Amino acid sequence: MSAELSTRSPEQVIHLTLREGLSAIYLPQVIRPMSHMRSRGHDVCLLVFSAVGDYLRPLLRRRWQEQQARAGAAGLKLIRLPCPPARAPRLWSEVSVLRRWLTRNRTRNRRSLHCRGPLATDIALSACAGLNGVEVVFDCRGLIGAEYLYERGHLTPDTAPVEIRTQAARLEAIERSCAQRSQRVICVSEAMKRHLIESWQITEAKISVVPCCTDTAEFARDPQRRIQMRQHLGIDNKFVLVYSGSMAAWQMPHESAVLFREVQRRRPDAHLLVISRQADAFNTMLKDIGLRNGSWTTVAASNDQVREYLWAGDVALLIRERCLVNRVASPVKYAEYLAAGLPVIISEGIGDQSSAAIDQGFGIGLDDLPSRLQSERWDCLSEQIDRLNRDAAKHNAATRLDWQRYH
Repeated sequence: MSAELSTRSPEQVIHLTLREGLSAIYLPQVIRPMSHMRSRGHDVCLLVFSAVGDYLRPLLRRRWQEQQARAGAAGLKLIRLPCPPARAPRLWSEVSVLRRWLTRNRTRNRRSLHCRGPLATDIALSACAGLNGVEVVFDCRGLIGAEYLYERGHLTPDTAPVEIRTQAARLEAIERSCAQRSQRVICVSEAMKRHLIESWQITEAKISVVPCCTDTAEFARDPQRRIQMRQHLGIDNKFVLVYSGSMAAWQMPHESAVLFREVQRRRPDAHLLVISRQADAFNTMLKDIGLRNGSWTTVAASNDQVREYLWAGDVALLIRERCLVNRVASPVKYAEYLAAGLPVIISEGIGDQSSAAIDQGFGIGLDDLPSRLQSERWDCLSEQIDRLNRDAAKHNAATRLDWQRYH
């Protein structure tokens, strides 16, 4: 959420999400920042479009009750609106559902409809047509057209089959239209802002940059707990590199493992800590690339446990491929790593983050994927690791990547 919202002081902020209410990002990236906004005196309401099946299945009903309880504990009301099942998207119109809700809940005060992503924004723009006193804010967390290509193995449209290229172009057209028609746009990096201005001709004055943040106080390292966790994991005499994430290809798990292997060859006390719910898959991969037994630990952690495992580390890994998706990105993991006091070994060209980490001394930049680097680069990196500035990492998180800085 932008600092600009605070200065303009809307009477009510309505946060709209499409089908993401049960995702892992909803608590840290929606509930918590909106709770901070509420604490500053704003009237905040959470709206979530959820599939009709979520109302029927007992397990999903229970998960929604838990999510609503989390929102309630943060002082927020989470309201669900039904959207049709994915297999029958035209069964009814989300636009009509949202318009009815806005009309029924009309107030005399100005309302800011903060929409996460272009699909939610597209619904909101149509629903708000002709309604007075409602401002639509497009919260652009990524470029979904480019992401659609990348998830299917294509860095550019040129290499994609026509059906994939066509769908990616359709998604980009929706994004561009949302950015052009919304009253304001929030994006996650200066790199994304430049892309919106240069590629989509969006007026600079209506764009605010708010990176993906975290609650830095929550992640601040507890020295005693760090000692206990390292002893519990049996790594108290190790130099620990941390990978937190999944086996998803875009997170570069294999390249991260290659990086660790090369560091360990030059630093025998190195140990890899993998925080993931896909422990078995990681164990298989790490064996396959030739890591010796006992040189890594995999742990499955809930969202609330991740920070304590991060405290056990010394340096974090954030490897990404060079492409448009990553060039404009702001990874949440980066904010969490820094808040936990972890310097980073990071690929160059990740949003605004890579240059900040390298320039301020809490990051080592890689100009290519680890599997392509020459031996001399690994020798140099091994020497650089000991010069990384942990205090600079924590300072950057506190001053640039805390939600409270943007309300």
